[in-house]
Amino acid sequence: MLAAIVFAGNLTAQTVDKADLLAATEALVREERPSLHEIAAVVEATEAQAGTWTDAPVRTYEQQLDNDLIAAACRLRADRVSIPTALDFAKDHEAWGLAVDFAIRGKRPWPEVLGYVDSWIASDPSATDRPARKLLIRSWADEDVRADVETMVAGTNALAARAGEYLIGAWVESAEDAGVTDVAAYETFFDSLINSSTGRDQLAIRIHTLLRRSQLGRNVNAELLTLVEGLQENVPSRAVQPLYYAFQPGLATNEEQLAFYDGLLRTIELTEASAKTIRKIQDQKLKFE
Repeated sequence: MLAAIVFAGNLTAQTVDKADLLAATEALVREERPSLHEIAAVVEATEAQAGTWTDAPVRTYEQQLDNDLIAAACRLRADRVSIPTALDFAKDHEAWGLAVDFAIRGKRPWPEVLGYVDSWIASDPSATDRPARKLLIRSWADEDVRADVETMVAGTNALAARAGEYLIGAWVESAEDAGVTDVAAYETFFDSLINSSTGRDQLAIRIHTLLRRSQLGRNVNAELLTLVEGLQENVPSRAVQPLYYAFQPGLATNEEQLAFYDGLLRTIELTEASAKTIRKIQDQKLKFE
């Protein structure tokens, strides 16, 4: 595909179909050692052809194609040129979520990063995960955001899993920075998060709190075993790795480990996102059979 597009230096914004350009860009991102000529040609073409990011839950084919092309062009620039060029490209095309990511990767000052977050929030005020991520970033900037996190949690009874994940990180970061060691304070917060959600979101948030409790030194193996044995649905994809890493094999018998890994394999849906973790689980299980 790439050879058909980048041919003898004749790649131009006017002659290359945008879907083909996307394929060429993604191919260069995957290629181990692409030529500088190919990189330069595709960078130039994406600069000319990429449109503006569409931040809406429903997109036309053309809008989604533009979004995919912008994202791939940013990855190409970050991996093959420089992170600042990826950040500039994201800003130029109003891809504010990508701008946040590359600003963090590029270690830009926190006020600058938070400025991109504000633009990201403004582009879709209905997205509840964005204010939650802002609180997480503020906590990385050494602000104590616990009160703001608790206010957000108290203000909803349908907290989405991704927002919950950000809020866990923000509250724990601030608590640790403040030197909080009271186990009950953490447990109270985790319970409030779980109770603020429902369904699969609640399951994912519960799993993320179990991971945090495990990382804080608590043995949550018994709760994990009970959880996986009682699951009547697939584990949400974003909760697969946290569930796996929350379990502490060194504190479990062989029988408990086999029961846990068997339970995981029964409930994890095989997707591209979960495939790597499933292989890890299978490898772990083989050690105890």
